[in-house]
Amino acid sequence: MSHPYRLGSIIGLIGATVFVLVNRAALPGAWPTVALITYVAAVAFYVWAVWLRPASALPAGQPPHPRAGLVYLGSVAGMLLFFFLGGSPWPRRTGRLSCLPWWP
Repeated sequence: MSHPYRLGSIIGLIGATVFVLVNRAALPGAWPTVALITYVAAVAFYVWAVWLRPASALPAGQPPHPRAGLVYLGSVAGMLLFFFLGGSPWPRRTGRLSCLPWWP
């Protein structure tokens, strides 16, 4: 049950869920419905591939490198920095407001 791939995949699932639910309303026409249907299909595949399939079908987990936490922390900090830069005045000055569907 606690295979590292299973536990680690929850982060991606949460990120995808937030991304789809927050941004789909900004899509034109029927695209919000298409995004939701695609998301539901992807989650159904995720549940089968990660949680319902026997753990023996998953690759053997290896212990993480001692600095793996620092790499993860750096990647999350970089992601947050790019979120900030993406919502900074740059898109407003260049007229690329379509990059900011939910930014105040």
